[in-house]
Amino acid sequence: MESYRKTAALALALRGMLFLAFGILSIFNASIESAILDLAWLFLSLGLIYLLLSFFYRKTLKAWWIGLIWGLLDLFIGGYMIFNVLESSFILSQVMGIFALLMGISILVAGIFMQPYRILLLINSTVSISIGIALISNKATIIQSNFLMGLYSLLLGAFILYVAYLFYSYKKSVRNEPQ
Repeated sequence: MESYRKTAALALALRGMLFLAFGILSIFNASIESAILDLAWLFLSLGLIYLLLSFFYRKTLKAWWIGLIWGLLDLFIGGYMIFNVLESSFILSQVMGIFALLMGISILVAGIFMQPYRILLLINSTVSISIGIALISNKATIIQSNFLMGLYSLLLGAFILYVAYLFYSYKKSVRNEPQ
């Protein structure tokens, strides 16, 4: 279980760093097509990393196949986006908006129940829901949409890195039960 926790933390940290990189690139992109290609390469990179990690850990982890499925899904999404840039550009801001909205709602629910992280989660939730609504409303220009997607990717990347840190630093407490 210890090796699975560290592997999951590593995979999440890589995912968070790549989302941070995409966020920075997206903020400075002038066209939606370049943002699509950046995101496609992000998914292809993530898919390759997850595939390599899953094969690397297949002998030591029972749940290695989860990384394999996740990697294949990321490769499929990235490949689809590269070969269908025009179709992807029509739906990217809508998909990112729906994703941000759903993440915001789920983080809000988590914030209600997780006392130690309540303030951080509620702030993250508010920002995610606001960006989701702004992207779904479709009133933003391409530059504004790229900026919002970049901003959300930066937020998501930072949040994923924080979760990776929590996974990595988690120590299971051992309680001595009276006999």
